[in-house]
Amino acid sequence: MNTHSTLQPMLVRENMIRDIRAFFGKHHFHEVIVPVFQTGVPLEPTISPFSTTWSMFDKKQTLYLSTSPERYLKKMLSRELGNCYAIGHTFRNLEHIGPYHHPEFLMLEWYREQADFHQIMDDVEHLMHSLVPSGSFHYQGQTYSLQNSFPRLSLEKLFLEYVGIKLAEVLTDKKMQSFVKKRGYAVQNATWEQLFHQIMIQELEPHFPKEPFFLLDFPARLSPLCKRNEKKSYLADRFEFFIAGIEIGNGNTEETDRARILNGFQEELLYRRKTNQLSIPIDEEFLQNIHALTHGPYAGIGLGIDRLAMIMADVADIHAFEVDYHHA
Repeated sequence: MNTHSTLQPMLVRENMIRDIRAFFGKHHFHEVIVPVFQTGVPLEPTISPFSTTWSMFDKKQTLYLSTSPERYLKKMLSRELGNCYAIGHTFRNLEHIGPYHHPEFLMLEWYREQADFHQIMDDVEHLMHSLVPSGSFHYQGQTYSLQNSFPRLSLEKLFLEYVGIKLAEVLTDKKMQSFVKKRGYAVQNATWEQLFHQIMIQELEPHFPKEPFFLLDFPARLSPLCKRNEKKSYLADRFEFFIAGIEIGNGNTEETDRARILNGFQEELLYRRKTNQLSIPIDEEFLQNIHALTHGPYAGIGLGIDRLAMIMADVADIHAFEVDYHHA
């Protein structure tokens, strides 16, 4: 076996991380080192943490492996650090393992003060241009261009075009279940989020462009930490970034209303208890940090470094970065 070929994805990732740090240094962002163990995690749909217990003498405390750099970065924002980013190890429990999924991965996350999600999309474009100065790259037999601005597509419009119904008409559990049942989906014990993602995978993703693009207009009920759209409150000021049909990043304008976030956490906690899922205490420290965010608006994104490096290294499996890990 060619040793260099097996190391090539990791060398690509190494160079990418160096270039990312250069990019954010040039734009005067502070780099934050995020601790792996944290005393709490924000309660978000579909995200479950790994947990362990820390013991000292007769005291015990539950600790969680970081599900993203977000919690600690917002702590730094609340202390008026200003624009900042982190490259951190991220852990997600109860997620399936596949070519684009691994329970541990590297995430790049950054935040801007006095910004909205449109400026973060601009950041993504500028970052990609700096990472690929040639303006194009090859992945799995296809050439991709980064020369022009990336299209910004509306999920709401795609939903109407390919699913045949307005997104606003299926935002309740009852209406969603009734609609997807008629289309032949299995609805028993399925949550609204699970049904929505089934539609995304089966009926929308086949129509996504392969060139880099941004997908906007996500339902607010999927996005408890995102600011709601001022004109359409059922939508969030949020986007996802795709390359080669693969989701690379998830960005948004930040919700800074403590009461609204607390309400979302309480609803998620109630749902987890009702469905016998891991019950995670509401993260009071996170809510305090949100309350202290007074220099907003803020916007940010979490971007998967391993997925991006996988594409740039032209390998089809994210496990190319895990030389000692064998997935089933």
